[in-house]
Amino acid sequence: MFSPAKAQTTVDGKSTLWYSQPASNWNEALPIGNGPLAAMVFGNPLNESVQLNEETIWAGEPGNNLLPNVAAPIGDIRKLLFNGEYKAAQDLSNQAFPRQAPANANYGMQYQTAGAC
Repeated sequence: MFSPAKAQTTVDGKSTLWYSQPASNWNEALPIGNGPLAAMVFGNPLNESVQLNEETIWAGEPGNNLLPNVAAPIGDIRKLLFNGEYKAAQDLSNQAFPRQAPANANYGMQYQTAGAC
């Protein structure tokens, strides 16, 4: 069972995360990177595992992330968020961007692992 990190503030005011065990799967690993190039670090000091990801390596063919007629809902969603109406913003977002992609879009393709060591 994964144990969450415990934060500890040091004398110089910086925080440090401490874990009682390494990540056992990708969802528990810690992400690092700058967007185009990233990795997941699993945290085993005796045998570290790092999974690399690079933005040009995708699964499948190019996808279509552009949905028609979403400019207006995006503006409305922003207004709701700025007004603190988070539930209404989420509901409108769920309507504008349904979980199941429409037939003419696929929300893009998933990144593929560039390598692991």
